[in-house]
Amino acid sequence: MESNLWRSLWKTKVPPKVIHFVWKAITGCLPTRTQLYTKHVPVQLDCPCCSREEESIFHVLVTCNFAQSCWNLSSVPTAVIGGTAFGDWIEQLLVKCQPVVFEEALMVAWAIWKARNELLWNKNVTRAAEVITTATTVLNQWKTAAANRFSPLPAVVNNTSNHDNNWTAPDAGFLKVNVDGAVFSASGSFGVGGLARDSNGQLIEAFCMHKAGCFQPSLVEAIGVKEALSWIKNKGWEHVTLETDSLVVVQALQSNVVMHSVFGSTITYCLNLLKSLSHVNVCFVKRSANNAAHCLARGACYWSDCIFVGSNVPTAISTAVMADLAVLS
Repeated sequence: MESNLWRSLWKTKVPPKVIHFVWKAITGCLPTRTQLYTKHVPVQLDCPCCSREEESIFHVLVTCNFAQSCWNLSSVPTAVIGGTAFGDWIEQLLVKCQPVVFEEALMVAWAIWKARNELLWNKNVTRAAEVITTATTVLNQWKTAAANRFSPLPAVVNNTSNHDNNWTAPDAGFLKVNVDGAVFSASGSFGVGGLARDSNGQLIEAFCMHKAGCFQPSLVEAIGVKEALSWIKNKGWEHVTLETDSLVVVQALQSNVVMHSVFGSTITYCLNLLKSLSHVNVCFVKRSANNAAHCLARGACYWSDCIFVGSNVPTAISTAVMADLAVLS
C-alpha cells in the first residue's frame, strides 16, 4: 500500500482502535481461520457466520452473506467496489467515497468483526441492524468526546461537581425528575422509568415504559430523557431539574457535533423539547443518586406502560423513595 494512502488512513477521524483493526486486516494480521491455518494452527476453515466458504479476511468482512446484509444497511456503495483483497477494497473506498462514508466503512468493518467474535466466542448472534447501530453509536460517541468543545447550553448542566453521592431534593418551588433506562438483552427489549418529586422529597408521580428493540445503552438512555421531557411538557410543569446518570447523553446535549444516527436524532428531539419548556434543565448525576429511577427502569418489563401515583406505587419504588428521604433527614 502506498505511503500516501497509509497517511490518509491514519488521518481518518475514527477511534484509534478501529484504525488499528483496519491496519491488521490490511496487513493480513487479523486472526481469521484461514490466517490461523497458514500459521499451522489446526482449525476448521469454514466461516462461523455463514458456514459456506473459508473464512478469509476479505470474506468475513466483505463478501460473507452476513457482512453483505450489514453493508446493505449502510451508506457504503459496496456494489461499485471490486477487488479480492481487503487492502485493495479499502483503497478503492478511500478514492471513490466521501470522507464521512469512508469513516462509516471502517466502523462497519470493525463492528462486523466484533459481531463475528461475539458469535464465535460467546455464541451471541448479532443482527445486521445492531452492527450498524454499534458502528454509528461508537463513532458518534468518540467524535463527541474528541471534539472537546462543550459549551453548555442554559438548559443543560454537567453536574459532575456535585459532591453528594445521594439524591438531593430540589429547591423550594422546583420539581426534580429522575430518569433511567434499562436494556433487556434476553428479550430484545428495553425499559425506561422516571419519577417526579417535590422539594420535600415526596413522590408526585412516576412512569415506566417497556418497548421492543435491541439498542445500545446510550440510545436507551437518550430515549429515556426524551420520554421524561415529553412527560414534563404534557404535565405543564415548570421549574424542573431533570437528572440522568448517563454522562454520554448530557455531553451530547452540550455538544455542537452533528450526529447522523438514531442517537443523534433523539438528542436533537430532546434539544427541541428543551426549547419549548420553561425553566427546565438536564443534569448528570451519579448512579447512586438515581436509584429510584433505576428501579423503575429495571421493573418496566413487569410494569409495562404504567403511571404510578399515591397508593398504587410498587413497594420496590416506595422503598427506594423512602431510602432517599432517609438520607435527606
